[in-house]
Amino acid sequence: MMTAAGFYVHTAPGEAEAELAELNKRGYIDAILTDDSDAFVFGAQVIIRNPTVKEDNDTIEIYTMESIRCHFSGQIDQDTFVVLALLLGGDYSPGLTGSGVEISSSIAQDYKLRRELASVAHSDSAQQSQLLQSWCDKLEKFVVTTCLGSAQQLHGKLAENIRSDRSFAQLEVLLLYTHPLTSWHPASPQLTPPFASWMPKRPDLPGLASVCERSFSWGAREDLMKKFLNIVWPAIVINKLCMPRDTLRELQDYSENMVVEWGSFPFAHIWEIVASRWNPQHHVLRYQIEILTSGLIQQTNSGLQGLRTGSLHTGSSPSPIAAFQRVWVPASILKNCFPSLVQRYERERARKRKRKNSLATSAQALYVPVLPQPLNILARLDDAVATGVLPAPFG
Repeated sequence: MMTAAGFYVHTAPGEAEAELAELNKRGYIDAILTDDSDAFVFGAQVIIRNPTVKEDNDTIEIYTMESIRCHFSGQIDQDTFVVLALLLGGDYSPGLTGSGVEISSSIAQDYKLRRELASVAHSDSAQQSQLLQSWCDKLEKFVVTTCLGSAQQLHGKLAENIRSDRSFAQLEVLLLYTHPLTSWHPASPQLTPPFASWMPKRPDLPGLASVCERSFSWGAREDLMKKFLNIVWPAIVINKLCMPRDTLRELQDYSENMVVEWGSFPFAHIWEIVASRWNPQHHVLRYQIEILTSGLIQQTNSGLQGLRTGSLHTGSSPSPIAAFQRVWVPASILKNCFPSLVQRYERERARKRKRKNSLATSAQALYVPVLPQPLNILARLDDAVATGVLPAPFG
Protein backbone atom coordinates (compact mmCIF):
# COMPACT_ATOMS: atom_id res chain seq x y z
CA MET A 1 0.00 0.00 0.00
CA MET A 2 2.71 2.49 0.99
CA THR A 3 4.77 1.75 -2.11
CA ALA A 4 1.75 2.04 -4.39
CA ALA A 5 0.90 5.39 -2.77
CA GLY A 6 4.32 6.70 -3.80
CA PHE A 7 6.14 6.49 -0.48
CA TYR A 8 9.52 4.99 0.31
CA VAL A 9 9.53 2.33 3.00
CA HIS A 10 12.58 2.15 5.26
CA THR A 11 13.05 0.03 8.40
CA ALA A 12 15.00 1.82 11.09
CA PRO A 13 17.52 -0.24 13.06
CA GLY A 14 16.38 1.46 16.29
CA GLU A 15 13.90 4.12 17.38
CA ALA A 16 11.85 5.45 14.45
CA GLU A 17 11.91 9.08 15.69
CA ALA A 18 15.70 8.91 16.08
CA GLU A 19 16.12 7.66 12.49
CA LEU A 20 13.75 10.31 11.14
CA ALA A 21 15.49 13.04 13.13
CA GLU A 22 18.85 12.01 11.68
CA LEU A 23 17.38 11.99 8.16
CA ASN A 24 15.92 15.44 8.78
CA LYS A 25 19.15 16.78 10.27
CA ARG A 26 21.17 15.50 7.30
CA GLY A 27 18.75 17.04 4.81
CA TYR A 28 17.36 13.83 3.29
CA ILE A 29 13.81 14.65 4.35
CA ASP A 30 12.24 18.08 4.80
CA ALA A 31 10.15 17.39 7.90
CA ILE A 32 8.83 14.70 10.25
CA LEU A 33 5.09 14.07 10.53
CA THR A 34 4.56 12.99 14.12
CA ASP A 35 2.87 13.74 17.44
CA ASP A 36 5.96 12.64 19.38
CA SER A 37 8.01 15.63 20.55
CA ASP A 38 10.92 13.28 21.32
CA ALA A 39 12.01 13.90 17.75
CA PHE A 40 13.48 17.26 18.87
CA VAL A 41 15.48 15.42 21.54
CA PHE A 42 17.08 13.35 18.78
CA GLY A 43 17.95 16.46 16.76
CA ALA A 44 14.99 16.99 14.42
CA GLN A 45 14.83 20.39 12.73
CA VAL A 46 11.24 20.48 11.44
CA ILE A 47 8.19 18.69 12.86
CA ILE A 48 4.70 18.71 11.34
CA ARG A 49 2.08 17.85 13.90
CA ASN A 50 -0.12 15.00 12.69
CA PRO A 51 -3.38 16.83 11.84
CA THR A 52 -6.92 15.74 12.59
CA VAL A 53 -8.55 16.27 9.20
CA LYS A 54 -12.11 16.78 10.49
CA GLU A 55 -11.04 19.32 13.10
CA ASP A 56 -8.01 20.99 11.53
CA ASN A 57 -9.13 20.99 7.89
CA ASP A 58 -6.25 22.56 5.92
CA THR A 59 -4.55 24.03 8.98
CA ILE A 60 -1.14 22.46 9.55
CA GLU A 61 1.00 23.11 12.65
CA ILE A 62 4.71 23.24 11.85
CA TYR A 63 7.38 23.51 14.53
CA THR A 64 10.95 24.30 13.57
CA MET A 65 14.06 24.36 15.71
CA GLU A 66 14.92 27.73 14.17
CA SER A 67 11.63 29.33 15.23
CA ILE A 68 11.90 27.83 18.73
CA ARG A 69 15.44 29.15 19.03
CA CYS A 70 14.32 32.64 17.94
CA HIS A 71 11.42 32.60 20.39
CA PHE A 72 13.79 31.90 23.28
CA SER A 73 16.47 34.36 22.06
CA GLY A 74 18.85 31.64 20.92
CA GLN A 75 18.95 29.82 24.27
CA ILE A 76 17.48 26.57 22.89
CA ASP A 77 19.26 23.72 21.11
CA GLN A 78 19.23 19.92 21.04
CA ASP A 79 21.03 19.76 24.40
CA THR A 80 18.14 21.75 25.91
CA PHE A 81 15.66 19.08 24.86
CA VAL A 82 17.88 16.33 26.26
CA VAL A 83 17.82 18.03 29.69
CA LEU A 84 14.03 18.42 29.43
CA ALA A 85 13.65 14.74 28.54
CA LEU A 86 15.61 13.67 31.62
CA LEU A 87 13.73 16.00 33.97
CA LEU A 88 10.19 15.65 32.62
CA GLY A 89 10.48 12.03 31.51
CA GLY A 90 10.02 10.38 28.16
CA ASP A 91 9.91 7.00 26.50
CA TYR A 92 12.87 5.71 28.54
CA SER A 93 12.37 7.13 32.06
CA PRO A 94 9.67 8.70 34.28
CA GLY A 95 11.69 11.85 34.95
CA LEU A 96 12.50 13.75 38.14
CA THR A 97 9.71 13.72 40.75
CA GLY A 98 8.39 17.22 41.39
CA SER A 99 10.00 18.83 38.37
CA GLY A 100 7.31 20.71 36.46
CA VAL A 101 7.48 22.37 33.07
CA GLU A 102 8.38 25.82 34.39
CA ILE A 103 11.38 24.90 36.54
CA SER A 104 12.54 22.24 34.06
CA SER A 105 12.58 24.91 31.35
CA SER A 106 14.62 27.22 33.59
CA ILE A 107 17.14 24.46 34.23
CA ALA A 108 17.33 23.44 30.56
CA GLN A 109 17.96 27.02 29.44
CA ASP A 110 20.97 27.38 31.72
CA TYR A 111 23.85 27.27 29.25
CA LYS A 112 26.43 25.86 31.69
CA LEU A 113 24.22 23.00 32.93
CA ARG A 114 23.19 21.77 29.51
CA ARG A 115 26.69 22.04 28.07
CA GLU A 116 28.14 20.05 30.98
CA LEU A 117 25.53 17.32 30.47
CA ALA A 118 26.44 17.19 26.78
CA SER A 119 30.11 16.83 27.69
CA VAL A 120 29.23 13.88 29.94
CA ALA A 121 27.60 12.10 26.99
CA HIS A 122 30.65 12.65 24.78
CA SER A 123 33.37 11.96 27.35
CA ASP A 124 35.38 8.79 27.89
CA SER A 125 33.12 5.89 28.84
CA ALA A 126 35.18 5.06 31.95
CA GLN A 127 34.44 8.49 33.45
CA GLN A 128 30.85 9.02 32.33
CA SER A 129 29.13 7.64 35.44
CA GLN A 130 31.23 9.75 37.80
CA LEU A 131 30.78 12.87 35.64
CA LEU A 132 27.02 12.33 35.57
CA GLN A 133 26.88 12.18 39.38
CA SER A 134 28.91 15.38 39.52
CA TRP A 135 26.40 16.99 37.15
CA CYS A 136 23.55 15.96 39.45
CA ASP A 137 25.35 17.68 42.35
CA LYS A 138 25.56 20.88 40.31
CA LEU A 139 21.90 20.52 39.36
CA GLU A 140 20.94 20.29 43.03
CA LYS A 141 22.99 23.38 43.85
CA PHE A 142 21.40 25.27 40.93
CA VAL A 143 17.90 24.45 42.19
CA VAL A 144 18.73 25.58 45.75
CA THR A 145 20.36 28.86 44.66
CA THR A 146 17.43 29.81 42.40
CA CYS A 147 14.85 29.55 45.23
CA LEU A 148 12.77 32.72 45.20
CA GLY A 149 9.88 33.77 47.43
CA SER A 150 6.94 31.38 47.60
CA ALA A 151 8.76 28.86 45.41
CA GLN A 152 11.46 28.29 48.05
CA GLN A 153 9.68 25.34 49.67
CA LEU A 154 8.94 23.77 46.30
CA HIS A 155 12.54 24.15 45.14
CA GLY A 156 13.82 22.77 48.44
CA LYS A 157 11.70 19.64 47.97
CA LEU A 158 12.97 19.28 44.42
CA ALA A 159 16.58 19.56 45.59
CA GLU A 160 15.87 16.84 48.15
CA ASN A 161 14.47 14.60 45.39
CA ILE A 162 17.64 15.13 43.33
CA ARG A 163 19.78 14.17 46.30
CA SER A 164 17.77 11.09 47.37
CA ASP A 165 16.76 9.56 44.03
CA ARG A 166 18.93 9.95 40.96
CA SER A 167 17.20 7.33 38.88
CA PHE A 168 16.06 10.11 36.54
CA ALA A 169 19.69 10.63 35.46
CA GLN A 170 20.63 7.17 34.23
CA LEU A 171 23.64 7.02 31.94
CA GLU A 172 21.92 4.47 29.68
CA VAL A 173 18.97 6.80 29.16
CA LEU A 174 21.22 9.78 28.45
CA LEU A 175 23.13 7.84 25.80
CA LEU A 176 19.90 6.63 24.19
CA TYR A 177 19.07 10.28 23.56
CA THR A 178 22.53 11.50 22.57
CA HIS A 179 23.78 8.39 20.72
CA PRO A 180 20.66 6.62 19.41
CA LEU A 181 20.93 3.59 17.18
CA THR A 182 20.45 4.85 13.62
CA SER A 183 21.64 3.82 10.17
CA TRP A 184 24.79 5.90 10.78
CA HIS A 185 25.60 4.38 14.17
CA PRO A 186 28.76 2.21 14.23
CA ALA A 187 26.73 -0.59 15.82
CA SER A 188 24.02 -0.51 13.15
CA PRO A 189 23.49 -4.03 11.76
CA GLN A 190 22.64 -2.75 8.29
CA LEU A 191 24.37 -0.77 5.61
CA THR A 192 23.36 2.86 5.18
CA PRO A 193 20.52 2.92 2.61
CA PRO A 194 20.94 5.11 -0.49
CA PHE A 195 18.96 8.01 0.98
CA ALA A 196 20.52 10.45 -1.46
CA SER A 197 18.71 8.69 -4.31
CA TRP A 198 15.30 9.27 -2.74
CA MET A 199 13.20 11.41 -5.04
CA PRO A 200 9.46 12.24 -4.97
CA LYS A 201 7.55 9.37 -6.57
CA ARG A 202 4.21 9.39 -8.31
CA PRO A 203 1.46 7.22 -6.86
CA ASP A 204 0.75 4.04 -8.79
CA LEU A 205 -3.01 4.38 -9.34
CA PRO A 206 -3.53 0.90 -10.87
CA GLY A 207 -1.45 -0.57 -8.05
CA LEU A 208 -3.52 1.26 -5.43
CA ALA A 209 -6.73 -0.01 -7.02
CA SER A 210 -5.42 -3.57 -6.96
CA VAL A 211 -4.36 -3.38 -3.30
CA CYS A 212 -7.68 -1.84 -2.21
CA GLU A 213 -9.69 -4.44 -4.12
CA ARG A 214 -7.82 -7.27 -2.40
CA SER A 215 -7.63 -5.74 1.08
CA PHE A 216 -10.82 -3.75 1.69
CA SER A 217 -14.49 -4.67 1.59
CA TRP A 218 -15.36 -1.77 -0.64
CA GLY A 219 -17.74 -3.77 -2.79
CA ALA A 220 -17.68 -4.47 -6.52
CA ARG A 221 -16.02 -2.39 -9.22
CA GLU A 222 -18.63 0.38 -9.22
CA ASP A 223 -18.52 0.78 -5.45
CA LEU A 224 -14.74 0.85 -5.38
CA MET A 225 -14.67 3.48 -8.14
CA LYS A 226 -16.92 5.66 -5.97
CA LYS A 227 -14.52 5.29 -3.06
CA PHE A 228 -11.64 6.36 -5.28
CA LEU A 229 -13.71 9.30 -6.53
CA ASN A 230 -14.28 10.61 -3.00
CA ILE A 231 -11.05 9.60 -1.23
CA VAL A 232 -8.19 8.80 -3.59
CA TRP A 233 -8.59 10.98 -6.66
CA PRO A 234 -8.58 14.34 -4.82
CA ALA A 235 -5.36 13.28 -3.10
CA ILE A 236 -3.89 12.16 -6.44
CA VAL A 237 -4.66 15.56 -7.98
CA ILE A 238 -3.08 17.52 -5.10
CA ASN A 239 -0.08 15.15 -5.07
CA LYS A 240 0.48 15.84 -8.75
CA LEU A 241 0.24 19.58 -8.20
CA CYS A 242 2.92 19.34 -5.50
CA MET A 243 5.34 17.24 -7.56
CA PRO A 244 8.50 18.80 -9.06
CA ARG A 245 7.84 19.48 -12.69
CA ASP A 246 9.10 21.01 -15.86
CA THR A 247 7.13 24.17 -15.18
CA LEU A 248 7.69 25.87 -18.52
CA ARG A 249 6.71 22.82 -20.55
CA GLU A 250 3.64 22.03 -18.49
CA LEU A 251 2.38 25.61 -18.39
CA GLN A 252 2.78 25.79 -22.14
CA ASP A 253 0.98 22.48 -22.54
CA TYR A 254 -1.79 23.72 -20.27
CA SER A 255 -2.25 27.00 -22.11
CA GLU A 256 -2.37 25.27 -25.49
CA ASN A 257 -4.27 22.06 -24.76
CA MET A 258 -5.70 22.51 -21.23
CA VAL A 259 -4.09 19.17 -20.37
CA VAL A 260 -1.54 18.31 -17.72
CA GLU A 261 0.29 15.14 -18.72
CA TRP A 262 1.27 12.61 -16.09
CA GLY A 263 3.32 9.70 -17.33
CA SER A 264 1.67 8.14 -20.35
CA PHE A 265 -1.83 9.50 -19.73
CA PRO A 266 -3.47 12.82 -18.94
CA PHE A 267 -4.20 12.50 -15.23
CA ALA A 268 -6.71 15.29 -15.38
CA HIS A 269 -7.81 18.09 -17.61
CA ILE A 270 -7.86 21.04 -15.25
CA TRP A 271 -10.84 22.70 -16.79
CA GLU A 272 -11.30 25.80 -14.67
CA ILE A 273 -11.61 27.26 -11.20
CA VAL A 274 -15.29 27.25 -10.33
CA ALA A 275 -15.35 28.56 -6.75
CA SER A 276 -13.27 29.84 -3.85
CA ARG A 277 -13.77 29.60 -0.11
CA TRP A 278 -12.12 31.52 2.72
CA ASN A 279 -12.01 29.84 6.10
CA PRO A 280 -11.99 32.70 8.65
CA GLN A 281 -11.26 30.36 11.56
CA HIS A 282 -8.11 28.87 10.04
CA HIS A 283 -7.26 31.77 7.66
CA VAL A 284 -7.01 29.43 4.68
CA LEU A 285 -8.13 30.21 1.12
CA ARG A 286 -9.09 27.30 -1.11
CA TYR A 287 -10.04 27.06 -4.77
CA GLN A 288 -12.38 24.48 -6.22
CA ILE A 289 -11.14 23.25 -9.58
CA GLU A 290 -13.07 21.22 -12.10
CA ILE A 291 -11.28 18.34 -13.79
CA LEU A 292 -12.13 15.68 -16.35
CA THR A 293 -12.13 12.20 -14.83
CA SER A 294 -11.51 10.11 -17.95
CA GLY A 295 -7.81 9.51 -17.23
CA LEU A 296 -8.43 8.71 -13.57
CA ILE A 297 -11.23 6.28 -14.47
CA GLN A 298 -9.05 4.54 -17.04
CA GLN A 299 -6.08 4.08 -14.72
CA THR A 300 -8.17 2.92 -11.76
CA ASN A 301 -10.08 0.43 -13.90
CA SER A 302 -6.86 -1.02 -15.29
CA GLY A 303 -5.84 -2.17 -11.79
CA LEU A 304 -9.12 -3.91 -10.94
CA GLN A 305 -9.47 -7.64 -11.53
CA GLY A 306 -13.15 -8.11 -10.67
CA LEU A 307 -12.43 -10.03 -7.45
CA ARG A 308 -15.42 -8.59 -5.62
CA THR A 309 -19.03 -9.25 -6.56
CA GLY A 310 -22.22 -7.74 -5.29
CA SER A 311 -22.96 -4.09 -4.71
CA LEU A 312 -23.04 -2.40 -1.32
CA HIS A 313 -26.06 -0.43 -2.53
CA THR A 314 -29.03 -2.66 -1.73
CA GLY A 315 -31.96 -2.22 -4.04
CA SER A 316 -30.25 0.17 -6.45
CA SER A 317 -27.08 0.25 -8.48
CA PRO A 318 -24.58 3.07 -7.89
CA SER A 319 -24.88 6.03 -10.24
CA PRO A 320 -22.23 6.28 -12.98
CA ILE A 321 -19.21 8.51 -12.38
CA ALA A 322 -19.60 11.94 -13.92
CA ALA A 323 -17.25 13.18 -16.60
CA PHE A 324 -16.26 16.08 -14.34
CA GLN A 325 -15.16 16.16 -10.72
CA ARG A 326 -14.66 19.13 -8.46
CA VAL A 327 -11.69 19.14 -6.08
CA TRP A 328 -10.84 21.66 -3.37
CA VAL A 329 -7.18 22.71 -3.49
CA PRO A 330 -5.34 25.04 -1.06
CA ALA A 331 -4.79 28.36 -2.82
CA SER A 332 -1.05 28.35 -2.07
CA ILE A 333 -0.61 25.13 -4.06
CA LEU A 334 -2.63 26.24 -7.06
CA LYS A 335 -0.99 29.68 -7.16
CA ASN A 336 2.42 28.05 -7.22
CA CYS A 337 1.49 25.69 -10.06
CA PHE A 338 -0.78 27.80 -12.25
CA PRO A 339 -0.56 31.48 -11.31
CA SER A 340 -2.11 32.60 -14.60
CA LEU A 341 -5.16 30.39 -14.00
CA VAL A 342 -5.66 31.92 -10.55
CA GLN A 343 -5.12 35.45 -11.85
CA ARG A 344 -7.67 34.91 -14.60
CA TYR A 345 -10.24 33.62 -12.10
CA GLU A 346 -9.63 36.51 -9.69
CA ARG A 347 -9.89 39.09 -12.50
CA GLU A 348 -13.20 37.61 -13.62
CA ARG A 349 -14.49 37.53 -10.05
CA ALA A 350 -13.46 41.17 -9.55
CA ARG A 351 -15.21 42.12 -12.80
CA LYS A 352 -18.45 40.42 -11.70
CA ARG A 353 -18.26 42.05 -8.27
CA LYS A 354 -17.72 45.48 -9.84
CA ARG A 355 -20.64 44.97 -12.24
CA LYS A 356 -22.89 43.85 -9.37
CA ASN A 357 -21.99 46.94 -7.32
CA SER A 358 -22.54 49.16 -10.36
CA LEU A 359 -26.02 47.72 -10.95
CA ALA A 360 -26.90 48.21 -7.29
CA THR A 361 -25.76 51.87 -7.43
CA SER A 362 -27.76 52.48 -10.63
CA ALA A 363 -30.90 50.97 -9.13
CA GLN A 364 -30.53 53.17 -6.06
CA ALA A 365 -30.11 56.30 -8.21
CA LEU A 366 -33.26 55.51 -10.25
CA TYR A 367 -35.42 55.04 -7.16
CA VAL A 368 -37.80 57.99 -6.66
CA PRO A 369 -40.27 57.87 -3.76
CA VAL A 370 -43.91 58.11 -4.81
CA LEU A 371 -44.72 60.26 -1.78
CA PRO A 372 -41.97 62.83 -1.16
CA GLN A 373 -43.14 63.32 2.43
CA PRO A 374 -44.95 60.88 4.70
CA LEU A 375 -48.67 61.61 5.13
CA ASN A 376 -49.86 61.98 8.70
CA ILE A 377 -53.44 60.91 8.06
CA LEU A 378 -54.60 61.11 11.67
CA ALA A 379 -53.32 64.67 12.13
CA ARG A 380 -55.11 65.85 8.98
CA LEU A 381 -58.38 64.26 10.11
CA ASP A 382 -58.14 66.09 13.45
CA ASP A 383 -57.62 69.41 11.63
CA ALA A 384 -60.65 68.77 9.42
CA VAL A 385 -62.88 68.05 12.43
CA ALA A 386 -61.61 71.12 14.30
CA THR A 387 -62.42 73.45 11.37
CA GLY A 388 -65.83 71.92 10.83
CA VAL A 389 -65.04 70.49 7.45
CA LEU A 390 -65.86 67.03 8.81
CA PRO A 391 -68.38 66.20 11.51
CA ALA A 392 -67.07 64.89 14.83
CA PRO A 393 -67.10 61.10 15.04
CA PHE A 394 -69.77 59.41 17.14
CA GLY A 395 -68.62 57.95 20.37
